[in-house]
Amino acid sequence: MCSFLTQVHDLAQKIRVVRNAAVQDENAMVPLLLHVRLQQGQHYTERLDAVVGSPAKPLRHDEHVRKFRRCWQYGGQQLPPGNAERLLDMVEHLEDVEDVSALCRLLVP
Repeated sequence: MCSFLTQVHDLAQKIRVVRNAAVQDENAMVPLLLHVRLQQGQHYTERLDAVVGSPAKPLRHDEHVRKFRRCWQYGGQQLPPGNAERLLDMVEHLEDVEDVSALCRLLVP
């Protein structure tokens, strides 16, 4: 794992982010232009007009669940282990939840 983190940090050192002054909304995530220049001189450009998870490029149900579980691994560490599955179940059957404050209680240690 340590060598993987080293590789990630090495790659991060090679990334330069440049804000497009023509985009007025500082919180806008798109459009996004990605330029890659390889050591051999090749240059590639890709334009993204929608990010994964946006209404224009929605996640499938299984992708939502996988993303939730990954986030829970990092953010839900201080919460009871069974809360993640209970929360998923409640959200899946939200129309049957009598009191939505029960959702919030699952997110509090």
